[in-house]
Amino acid sequence: MQVIVHLDPEVAKEIRDGIPQSPRANELMNITDRLGVKLQPVHPGSPDPGLGSTFFVEAKDALHAAETVSQLQAAGAKAYMKPPAEMP
Repeated sequence: MQVIVHLDPEVAKEIRDGIPQSPRANELMNITDRLGVKLQPVHPGSPDPGLGSTFFVEAKDALHAAETVSQLQAAGAKAYMKPPAEMP
């Protein structure tokens, strides 16, 4: 199950570059490390700051996705579970 994450452009750049320097970027990286997920860009290499600020993580299941969303939101990220592509 995917979780979609929108970050501030400055924080997104630090994470895309693999060099989290700000406290917020470090907190997000600590959360994802602790949860065993990795922030991956939805639009890698995009020069557009809006598109470059959107990431996804692959959660193991719905419970793991919900916990990921909760912790990322608590850290100030805009995160939500991606709805299924088809109706159940």
